[in-house]
Amino acid sequence: MRTNALFPPHPSWLPSAAAALFASASLAVAQPQDAGPHVVELDGYTLRANAVSSTSLPVEMTQKYGIDRDVNVGILNVVVQRGSDANAPTVPAAITASVEDAARRARPVEIRATVANQRVSYIGTFLVSRPGEVHDFALRVRPGDSDREYAVQFRDTLGLPRPTR
Repeated sequence: MRTNALFPPHPSWLPSAAAALFASASLAVAQPQDAGPHVVELDGYTLRANAVSSTSLPVEMTQKYGIDRDVNVGILNVVVQRGSDANAPTVPAAITASVEDAARRARPVEIRATVANQRVSYIGTFLVSRPGEVHDFALRVRPGDSDREYAVQFRDTLGLPRPTR
């Protein structure tokens, strides 16, 4: 698996076109949540991640990063910071990720690094079988200046309403 950078979830880390999109995301560890940015603090680092549908990004951004803008393409975004402040410096990290859909099919997410405004973030795309379905993410993260690897898990619906059955 490759190490990749994702669009940072905090507005000051993003190109202006995506700031509003990632401002609404949230992150969680080990205890899945359904949507939003997921934030986990571990040993002096803060991991921030979110997942969204590629259709929620502006066309200019998807073109810039070579992402298919399609209802069946999801985007995983991860950033690692030293400290807990939202404006803390980002740090390079080795990141691997996988996603499991509602049918329990697990797939790797290829992650790549991006740098904007002197901040590194990690992004990867994945297949969305059904818009709004729950996706379970598993991340392995090793900050570049640490010899420790962290496991982070969260659940997300990519900011879309769950499908009715």
